[in-house]
Amino acid sequence: MKTYNPEDPRWTAYVLNELEPSELEQVEREFAEDPDLKAFVEELYETAARMAAHFAAESSVAGLDELQRERIQTECRVRAGRIPRHSRAGWMMGIAAAATICLLSAWFAFYPPRRSSKPVDDLAAESVETESASPDMESVVAEAEPADIDGMLAQMERSLVAGEIQELEGLLSDISSPAEMTGVMAGSVSLRQAYSGGTLRLEPPAPPPVISPSLDDFDVLPPSDFRRVADHPLSTFSIDVDTASYTVVRRMLREGRLPPPDAVRVEEMINFFQYDYAPPEDGRPFAAHLSWADFTRSTWGSALVRIAVKGHEIPLEERPGLNLVFLIDVSGSMNRPNRLPLVKRSMEALVRQLDERDRVAIVVYAGQSGLALPPTSGADPQPILDALAKLRASGSTAGGAGIQLAYQTAREHFDPERVNRVILCTDGDFNVGITSRGELERLIEEEAQSGVFLSVLGFGMGNYKDSTLEILSNKGNGNYAYIDDFSEARRVLVDRMLGTLVTIAKDVKLQVEFNPARVAAYRLVGYENRMLRKEDFNNDKVDAGEIGAGHTVTALYEVIPVGWPIPGDAVPPVDPLRYQAPRVEAGESREILNLKIRYKEPDGEVSKLLEFPLDAERVEPDADFRFAAAVAGFGKALRDPAFAERVPLTHSLELAEAARGDDPGGYRAELIQLIRNAMALQE
Repeated sequence: MKTYNPEDPRWTAYVLNELEPSELEQVEREFAEDPDLKAFVEELYETAARMAAHFAAESSVAGLDELQRERIQTECRVRAGRIPRHSRAGWMMGIAAAATICLLSAWFAFYPPRRSSKPVDDLAAESVETESASPDMESVVAEAEPADIDGMLAQMERSLVAGEIQELEGLLSDISSPAEMTGVMAGSVSLRQAYSGGTLRLEPPAPPPVISPSLDDFDVLPPSDFRRVADHPLSTFSIDVDTASYTVVRRMLREGRLPPPDAVRVEEMINFFQYDYAPPEDGRPFAAHLSWADFTRSTWGSALVRIAVKGHEIPLEERPGLNLVFLIDVSGSMNRPNRLPLVKRSMEALVRQLDERDRVAIVVYAGQSGLALPPTSGADPQPILDALAKLRASGSTAGGAGIQLAYQTAREHFDPERVNRVILCTDGDFNVGITSRGELERLIEEEAQSGVFLSVLGFGMGNYKDSTLEILSNKGNGNYAYIDDFSEARRVLVDRMLGTLVTIAKDVKLQVEFNPARVAAYRLVGYENRMLRKEDFNNDKVDAGEIGAGHTVTALYEVIPVGWPIPGDAVPPVDPLRYQAPRVEAGESREILNLKIRYKEPDGEVSKLLEFPLDAERVEPDADFRFAAAVAGFGKALRDPAFAERVPLTHSLELAEAARGDDPGGYRAELIQLIRNAMALQE
């Protein structure tokens, strides 16, 4: 029995991006509470995507140029918006009507192409200024010859399956004047022959290409193994405040599928959540708090060390001004409801937080790149909102050119008194110009020298290039989040705006030295692609992660105290070295480890050093420690079947439920539901 009403017009309005913000938030809350409803709306998305794939191919006949195709698509949107959609059948009729208009709009093929007089590089001419350029459809039909109409309708018949145009006559009368309808029907012999008694006798068309989850791209992460302290006393890694992996995993589990292991980056799952760590009190950009506790009786079967970092908090009224460049992918792959429309709503939410201290420029890219909006004051958001509203998706993806133009725009208007940042919104599918990850990585590394920071926001699934977007954020002195719905956009860009946009420390590296008299072996939980050589710690030329204002960062080590068995004895010892001096005796020290942190000021080039020793006395873990351990156990179980056998999901579920504590926003309760989803899928 359905728990939702499939006839509710809100589902159609959501798909077509027609809901008011308050209605949108309510609908997305219902999605979070009802997986069946979420699946129903995803089915609507997929149906729209399949039909769009058919008609996109039809619109390319007779060499239409990009501007002509954009005008056709605009007319499709305008006409489809006039169809009443009060049920699923009505929604399907609206899609079919839009498709009909798309095909009728192929009239461009019978007239000489009209070329834009604007420069090729100004993509805004193609993807922004389209609303007023749509042709009048009644005049199109009036001017067309009967043979032309026959040809256009014949193409329509080949493209639409029978179930989608059973009420074609009613649809045409809905979207056209009576005179237009009469002219089309009278001039079309093929349509009269095919249409009889309300049924169309058509051959089924070839199935359209469907975007598959298998096209999503995630980096292969190396295994995380225990290391013996006697052989490897130092552990060095870059800090990470990204959260993309958690929202990717969340989306997949909500859709009823387990994420691939390489989509799970455990540190990003842990750091999605806020923890109650004390802020710094000594003028430093952040404070570090260390503790360790015995988890043998609850979850892990070992002890855990927690490194907790809290960034300096900045009151909203005291924040610096923002000099932002929105770099927005408007290529064809973004032409889905959860891509460009969600990008626009997300950026609109951010723009409404700005004021006279801030300014925004918009760069767009598809086949070429262009400046859609020059730097504009946040004191009056309307010009920025208008520019966002006009963006349309079409064409290929020249991401490299867009990146270069965005950084050029940021450099030309660089203000040392403001935060200078590019915000990239894309699915990461770069397929024109600079396309290889190596080239993009070198480009971003070069551009990052300008002092402009980078935020990467990923959108969409099905051909999502997580591996590309993560490396861009890492090399661009930036952060990376995946936006799966408007609630997540609000969390990243509104609730945690300062942490996302205002950097308080860059190139932050951690190095832990373990005391071999106290610890036999250790394993860093997560951070597999953030590992550094021990020599990199003191090398200021080596890039590392950034911390934003108010950020909390958590790192966990699984540690085996001296005398405890190493799980599976997976780390054989190394033979003693012949020519090395004997190790310094550390048995009298009460410390189990010493933490060193190196960081640079946001505009600095020379690092500073902080040290924090950890005493050997174990503590009773607080709720935040236990909840972080539950998240880590959940992530490790999704990544590693062997770990899941040792620490099953039931343990993580019990620990998370007991440690939920204060839960503003309901994010911890959401994690508990995700663990239950994963348990059901594993069974």
